[in-house]
Amino acid sequence: MFHSRLLRPRRLSRTTVIVSTAVLALAVGGTAYATIPNSSTGVITGCYQTLLGNLRVIDTQAGQQCNLFEKRLDWNQAGVPGPKGDTGDTGPAGAQGPAGPSGSITGIHEVFATSAFDSSNNKLTKIMCPTGELATGGGYRIQRSATDQRVVVEDNRAITIPGGKPIGWGAFALEFVPSGDPWELEAFAICAPAS
Repeated sequence: MFHSRLLRPRRLSRTTVIVSTAVLALAVGGTAYATIPNSSTGVITGCYQTLLGNLRVIDTQAGQQCNLFEKRLDWNQAGVPGPKGDTGDTGPAGAQGPAGPSGSITGIHEVFATSAFDSSNNKLTKIMCPTGELATGGGYRIQRSATDQRVVVEDNRAITIPGGKPIGWGAFALEFVPSGDPWELEAFAICAPAS
């Protein structure tokens, strides 16, 4: 047989509520003290409940996470940086270092070669240093007969022998849009004695 009974609300005494709250606070506080902040990073992680404005601290090392209605907040125990200190005194002058080797190179000169001054679309020009000399640098120059000529340099580099020693310079260029106007390509090398 089914029986029902009307239950009357039961009021907890003030003493009971205070004691229960104190016990709960001690339990939560003891856990936070033991595991927060993160022992490896020093970061404190909290979860902010955006609807009610509540904030709770969680232990991420124990796998705790914020729920869908909370926003994660991270902070640490470090304070704000202090003001910049005064500049220290100038230290004593160091000892004089030994003189370096002479940087001058004698015998440096430029050699160059020029292509034909005509309307051909492609031009390849190269120049070699005299025997016993190496190319320390180089480049190209373009002479146009019309200001609207579009010439593109496709290659511009040192000419080397087996072993990688540069002995000259070469350049290759072409007209991007053939115009029928004459132009020329010059290649030059900066040569110096090999020894």
